[in-house]
Amino acid sequence: MKRESSAISTVSIETNDDRSIWARFYWSQNAGIHGHQVITEFNVGEGLQTAKTGGSGYCKESSAFEGFCYKVFPELNYHDFDGVGSSDLSGLIWRKNRVSAGRDVVMTIVEFKDLVTK
Repeated sequence: MKRESSAISTVSIETNDDRSIWARFYWSQNAGIHGHQVITEFNVGEGLQTAKTGGSGYCKESSAFEGFCYKVFPELNYHDFDGVGSSDLSGLIWRKNRVSAGRDVVMTIVEFKDLVTK
């Protein structure tokens, strides 16, 4: 997948075990029929994986972030998440903590779970 060279945002999650959990979100290089898409490169302890949004008519950044949350916490269902699909990472941090997040965020797994769940 062709993507822009600089990430929209990144998140790194520190864990108490040996898992490496992180994600980088990029805009696709080419617009295509439905506009630019968000490409997510991530690792949830299983090696590098990628995902790409598709279609139009919704917030692609929010959708990409929501997909990453489901990968980090596969045991949870959509009822457990606190409006993740309606906000990108920086918007969610602002809504929950009233703190403006930068483009790159580092937090513990507990902080991340508290941020994205009800």
